[in-house]
Amino acid sequence: MCHSFMLAALSLAFVLAGCRGGAGGKARGAASPDSAPPAAANNVDSLLLVQADGQPKDSLPPGGTQAPAVGEPYSERQLSRIMDTINRRMETAPPHVRDNVYMWGVGRGTINVSMRLNTEAARRAFRKYVCASPVLSFSGSTGLELYTKVGVADTLGVSLRPAAPGFPADAETAEFVLANDGGHVVQTGESYSMAVERGGRWYELPAGGVFHAVGIEVRPGGSRVFVGRLHPLVNNNRPGRYRFFKDVRIEGRKVTLMCDFRLVGC
Repeated sequence: MCHSFMLAALSLAFVLAGCRGGAGGKARGAASPDSAPPAAANNVDSLLLVQADGQPKDSLPPGGTQAPAVGEPYSERQLSRIMDTINRRMETAPPHVRDNVYMWGVGRGTINVSMRLNTEAARRAFRKYVCASPVLSFSGSTGLELYTKVGVADTLGVSLRPAAPGFPADAETAEFVLANDGGHVVQTGESYSMAVERGGRWYELPAGGVFHAVGIEVRPGGSRVFVGRLHPLVNNNRPGRYRFFKDVRIEGRKVTLMCDFRLVGC
């Protein structure tokens, strides 16, 4: 009886504790309708941190603090402790979760989680393997956004083409060659975007993230290979027609280069 009572007491203390975490950086994220506001912080089911088998991962640490009462915001200390939990658990999360989540950080009373593909299934996986707390908000593509951006494959002697006729549908990356056969220096960076054709319409292919703000120059007569990450674990890519977009500057004028490529079956 004594042993059972102690286990029950520890379980109750864990539920009241919510997520644990440590300090983290800032990130931008928009609240999703799927995210409950801090006012729901006393919902014990949403405060649990669980493993794949449904069992709690952590117990209440010495000196731990319980979740805020209804209507009270999370303190900086509580947000910091949740951040520490996310930092730790992302290191061992399943590959499809790690590949989908590219940034997380403290916002105004929330933890913003930036996803490449922000769907109900993706949010559920994050809560299951990383952290489940009403303080979380999620942002990212739904995979259903029509993509209306257009570009050109060749202009002023500057061209963009795929490095191969096709890439395997399960490939992690695809390569593209920017060739400068014109008379002006081409300036660009690391950022890019991609789209996929479905039923004769073009949709955004979630492939974004954080790009390094670096300046890249391709001089006349030169070329450079750019790599696009396809994230097959996130996008579940199928054979078909895709597009790669790259913004450049030629003589100070912004130009969007675009080329079609294909993913093929094995």
